[in-house]
Amino acid sequence: GCLAAARPLRMEDAIDAIVAAEHAKRPVTAVLIDEVQFMTADQIRQLAWIVDELKIPVMAYGLKNNVYGTLFSDAIVALMALADDFQEIKQLCHCGRKATMILKYDRNGEAVRSGEVVEIGGEGRYVSVCRPHWTAGDIGPAARQLLAQPVAAE
Repeated sequence: GCLAAARPLRMEDAIDAIVAAEHAKRPVTAVLIDEVQFMTADQIRQLAWIVDELKIPVMAYGLKNNVYGTLFSDAIVALMALADDFQEIKQLCHCGRKATMILKYDRNGEAVRSGEVVEIGGEGRYVSVCRPHWTAGDIGPAARQLLAQPVAAE
């Protein structure tokens, strides 16, 4: 089979129209979505239409929960309501339990419990943890060790 290049999407994009147009040119065998939590609920409904009407499988990947212990977005709420199947990719907490939560922490290693859910450029300050360590705000020894390393000058 042939692979298509990835295409960035904007919140205003009509994914159903994009896929239908591509499918009219040449058969689309699957639609893969990454970072699905940043889509809109309407775009999730469009993905369901692609599956039901165009008969094209859609696989979406992303975060279910945000750093505050709630579903990440309206897109995730819609996805959970409409998806035919869910498969969680197993992440492990620093204690060895299944990581189901995301902990955001500041430069001192303290859990961040307010503010924006997403921090642009702050990818290094999120860690996957189990619910008890999320509740405790415990980022674990590996993340704490990274805090101790000097930051390279930019």
